[in-house]
Amino acid sequence: MYSLIDSRSKIRSLKAISLQIPIKVIISSLILLNTNLLFAYEKIDYSNIEKTLIKDLDFQYGPSASGVLSLTIEGEVENISINQEEGKLTVQIPNAVANNNLLRTYYVSDFGTPVDRILLNKIAKGVSIILETNELVSYVSDQTADKYVLSISHESKDDESSLSQEMFTGELISLNFQTIEVRSVLQILADFTDLNLVTSDAVLGDVTLRLNQVPWDQALDLILKNKGLDKRQVGNVLMVAPAEEIAERERRQMETERQLAELAPLHSTFMRIRYAKAEDIVGLFDAGSSDGGSLISDRGSVVVDNRTNSLLITETLNKLKEIEKLVELVDIPVRQVMIEARIVIANSDAQRDLGIEWGGAYGHQEKGLMVSGDASNLLSINDAMLSNDNLVPNYPGALLVDLGASGATSGIAMGYASSKLFLSAELSAMEASGNGEVISQPKVITGDKRRATIKSGREIPYQSGSLSGQNTTSFKEAVLELNVTPNITPDDRVLLDLVITQDSVGELVPSGNGGVVPSIDTTELTTQVLVGDGETVVLGGVFRTEDLEKIAKVPVLGDIPLMGSLFKNNSVSREKTETLVFITPHIIADPVLN
Repeated sequence: MYSLIDSRSKIRSLKAISLQIPIKVIISSLILLNTNLLFAYEKIDYSNIEKTLIKDLDFQYGPSASGVLSLTIEGEVENISINQEEGKLTVQIPNAVANNNLLRTYYVSDFGTPVDRILLNKIAKGVSIILETNELVSYVSDQTADKYVLSISHESKDDESSLSQEMFTGELISLNFQTIEVRSVLQILADFTDLNLVTSDAVLGDVTLRLNQVPWDQALDLILKNKGLDKRQVGNVLMVAPAEEIAERERRQMETERQLAELAPLHSTFMRIRYAKAEDIVGLFDAGSSDGGSLISDRGSVVVDNRTNSLLITETLNKLKEIEKLVELVDIPVRQVMIEARIVIANSDAQRDLGIEWGGAYGHQEKGLMVSGDASNLLSINDAMLSNDNLVPNYPGALLVDLGASGATSGIAMGYASSKLFLSAELSAMEASGNGEVISQPKVITGDKRRATIKSGREIPYQSGSLSGQNTTSFKEAVLELNVTPNITPDDRVLLDLVITQDSVGELVPSGNGGVVPSIDTTELTTQVLVGDGETVVLGGVFRTEDLEKIAKVPVLGDIPLMGSLFKNNSVSREKTETLVFITPHIIADPVLN
């Protein structure tokens, strides 16, 4: 077998000895050489030419709904090109081959990323990967020894608010590079933001990216994540290094600070608490350290003096500064609120009563017949007949219908009397109305987030028995009570947790030992309401209306049309009760602090 290089070596040898060989021999040799060249081109072995092998393809859902295409490769990959058109992103990998089972179409729309389909095709110069997208996208690529990763994310728009715009607030920047060093991209971002840049020697590698109008801090975050890097910013200096290197550096720094704290000398100080309770301040030390631990170290101590409301603290200087800062923040006077409540109970009632009374008596001395409205009147008639006296009926006992109006009434009466017969009729009517109003106005002053209670009323005594037979005196409260917990909001409004109770004495209920127990009529309101300073809010109330209509009549006779009115009593009553609660909070001005 001949190779192309061997044939060319023969040509160079022929040129070197051409002056010593006859022309015919040279021509014959050239003819033979051309034959060998053709034979060499036909016999060349392509199996020795190195190519990149794509062994596997993976697609995943990434951060912020991005799509992450990952290729597992074998061999070196160079000159990868990425072209973007409307609705399509084409990646061409030259001098590459792929396993036959990978050459197909992948449907990935269910992942919820900007990519709908992925087409892996074989082309003349390598492999082509087409990603069909449903919108404009931004992309960042990363390449390692055996991986090629392409991240495709939603392109941020000025008229849309996205999660990335909420997380990143930097000025917008556009980047479009094919295989650029990571150090160069970091330098571009540093120049764009006027930041001083310090990079570790371990920051290496290239990156391909296309980012259109994204915040610069988001672009930096994408680049760092793809390369396994991390950043720390101190002032206007940006330090970039591998994440493991930064974590190790910070761990060593914390270890050094811990060792210095163990060797630092202790100091004692006497700290007087002005507004809060010293015991409450000590309870904050367990959660007040900047590193999440206790403010009091294992070497330190704190003693509470309740008599002077002070703290005696022994600690290092750094710890003492943290404790002083915490005490300065929390040892302040609590703002106060005055809550004024007005409870209005209004009563109105009306009553109307219309009734009739009529009756009479009849007596016949000769026949001994007596008729009257009641038995007592019959006895008087009988006595008069036996004594041969003139018959005088007893008025008004001779009632046949007694359905008159009750209480203080006015009316009209008519009667007829003769020697043997007496008739009388009285029409009575009553109408009454009344209005009453009870106003209670409790006030209370309390601190912010402190519960306050005010109570006014009386206790009702009553007798209660026991198993031994002895009676004891117990009491029931009938009071107006206001329970309130205010919470002053940052915009100087007041959030109130309210419980308002208005009790009064009701009916007396008989007890089992022969006594009576008073019942308590209760009106209670429990609510939470947000009120402005000095504003009044109506919390609501109880509205009760009671209508009562009563008819008393003589059976059968009272149901006769028209005439039945002579045998009826009509009574109508109406009672209305309204209870309203008004609340007005007033924030008391903060005291002047020295």
